[in-house]
Order: sequence, then C-alpha cells, then structure tokens
Amino acid sequence: MINFRVADQNGMAHESGIVEALQYIMELKETHGYNIRVLNISINSTLEASYNESPLNAALEILWFNGIAVVASAGNTAGTINAAPANDPYVITVGAADEHGTSDRSDDTIPTWSSHGVTLDGIAKPDVYAPGRHIISVLSSKSPWATEHPDRVYGDGQYFRMSGTSMAAPMVAGAIAHLISVGHNSTTPDEFKYMLMNDPQAQISSNGQSGGYLDVSEIGDESSDWGYANQGNIPHLLLRQTAYFASSTAALIAYYANYMCGVPVEQCDMSSVNWNSVDWNSVDWNSVDWNSVNWNSVNWNSVNWNSVDWNSVNWNSVNWNSVNWNSVNWNSVDWNSVNWNSVNWNSVDWNSVNWNSVNWNSVNWNSVNWNSNASWDTAVNWNSVNWNSVNWNSTYWGD
Repeated sequence: MINFRVADQNGMAHESGIVEALQYIMELKETHGYNIRVLNISINSTLEASYNESPLNAALEILWFNGIAVVASAGNTAGTINAAPANDPYVITVGAADEHGTSDRSDDTIPTWSSHGVTLDGIAKPDVYAPGRHIISVLSSKSPWATEHPDRVYGDGQYFRMSGTSMAAPMVAGAIAHLISVGHNSTTPDEFKYMLMNDPQAQISSNGQSGGYLDVSEIGDESSDWGYANQGNIPHLLLRQTAYFASSTAALIAYYANYMCGVPVEQCDMSSVNWNSVDWNSVDWNSVDWNSVNWNSVNWNSVNWNSVDWNSVNWNSVNWNSVNWNSVNWNSVDWNSVNWNSVNWNSVDWNSVNWNSVNWNSVNWNSVNWNSNASWDTAVNWNSVNWNSVNWNSTYWGD
C-alpha cells in the first residue's frame, strides 16, 4: 500500500496538489513498474458543479481508463452528491452503513447523514454502501483528537473511533484489492463497479436510500453478477477532447471502429460511443488541454505560466493577491500577441496588486508594442492606482 499526503497539518488541500499526486501515481504505474490497481480517495470538494468542470475528475478518469479502480467517499452532508470526485460516473462512490455493533446484516441501516441523490449530470449516487459508522482506525500522534475526544481513543492512543463515508470508502477499496490478490487480476474497474452495484444478494435499503451493499463473499460468485458499469455514460470533457484531437491514431481508429457516424467527429453523438474500446493508454497528461480548465479552482502558484493562453484568461476572476509574481518569467510573454483593447482595465483592482513583488528589471520593455491602439487615457482609471505602493527605484528606465 502506498500512502500519498495531499493535505496540510490542518487537513486543507489544493485541487492542483491532488492532481499532481495522481499524476505521480500514473507515473509509478507506467514508468516504474508498480502494479497499482486500486485507489482510495476519501476527500470531497466544496464546489458543486458538473463532473466535467473539475480537473480532479479528469485526472481520476485517466487512472480509471488505465486500469485503476478509483474509490471515493460520498460525503456526509445528507444532501445530494454534486462535488468532485464523488459526482463522477467513472469512480466508485461509497455511502456509509451502520452495522449497529452486530454481525447480522439484516439490522444494518444507512445513516441519514450519508450523502445520496442524483448529481447535476443526472447520475444516481452513491454506487455502493459499506460500513462507515463507529469504525476504528489509526490516529496520528500529532492529532488533537485524542485530547478532544478521549472516549474514542483505543490502544494507548494509536487508534481512534470515527464515522463517515471516508471510513466506508476504504472498505470497498480493500475488498477490490483482496479480490485482485485471489485471482481477479484481469477484472476491469467497470466490472468491479458493476458487481458491487448489482449483486442481488448484497443490497441494502434504509431511510429512503437503497443500493449495493459490500459483501466480499458474494462479489462475482455467480455469472449474473458480471457485467460492465458506465454503459451510456460519457467521459470527462477534457478526455473527450483528447480522444477527438490527440495525435494517437490508435484512439481515433478505435473510435471510428465502433461508431461509423458518417459525419465529422465533432458532430457524433457522444453517448453512442463505446468508450471501453478506446485505447486509453494512449492518453497521457501532456495531451490533455489543461488550458480549458476552470482556473478559479486552481492554485495559481502551481500553474506553468508559459502554458497559459493569456488572451483567454478572465481577468475579473483572478485573485491577484494569490499570484506569486516572482515566479512569472516575463521574458517568455509575447507582449505583441496580447490584445490590450480586449482587457477591461476598469475591472482590475489595482490596489490589490503587490507592485513591490514585481521584478520590473526582468521585463523586456522593448518587446512591448506601445502603439497597439490601446486607449490608455480612456480605458485605464489611473486614479485607482496606488502610486505610493510602486517602488520606482526598482524600475529600469534605461535608454
């Protein structure tokens, strides 16, 4: 088992950092020979949106289509599941069940706080339930929980009793890992998901919720348990664009072999494509058009500035205080390509820019086309600029 730490000491994480960790997982599998087959991700975003709008979901789908079963927690809000990664069809979303301290499955119920419902994209979630109440797990020696909740501490402070879908998801991930170890080496993520959802002997219904209920002894024990999940679902928008336009002929050949629509690719009915037949090994991180990501959800400090199409950036949405100006390679910016007239200068909060942090000497001023028809007198509200904050001595006025 490989553990990746993506959150700080306060439990906070950036989506960009998580995507970076997922990319490293893919690298370990493809480049370093690690036989990674299942991933547990017990985290939930706070942003509710379509699964097509999250770069985290796009990254997880790349793992899924490369043979890694992704298991995610549903959330504990008692409401619908509209945040990444639980809202993605190409993950196994896990809700929590309460065993009530007995081994008798007939008295098990689903807590009302376990998130469930239909996503913004019309997908019913969660996909399966697993024990998630009063679960004892390891406790960090640095955690304040031992002091705050001493009644939940076990084993001389090494273990702690908790409840939540984050405790239920690892149950499913562990079950899949067990099945792989006992012979299901070639079973795909879609097959595992189908078996978990549809085994008639492993179901639960309680508090208005119902669905598959984890039972390792029942998974795949009958031929009727086998099938493929996600039939009719559509991969993330970024991956669809990659399948359309990537240079990989294998992906395009597989696409046409299964859907001879007779019209340009862009006009094909995406819901009719057999995505399982696409060679997703040809999809790599560099081929995904990350520039089309909703940048509001990205930690700007982690962005490779050279790869950003500056003309396409919605400057109103940029939090200037969060930009590390020292990390910007100003010489790499093609100033002549910037359409200055398209920038709404009045919308820029100049006072929020830390001008002292800008290394003006690194800007190649000769490359700026000052005669680019920008109406400096009318477009820029010069009174709104805090000129006292500009360190004029650091500016090279030169020849």
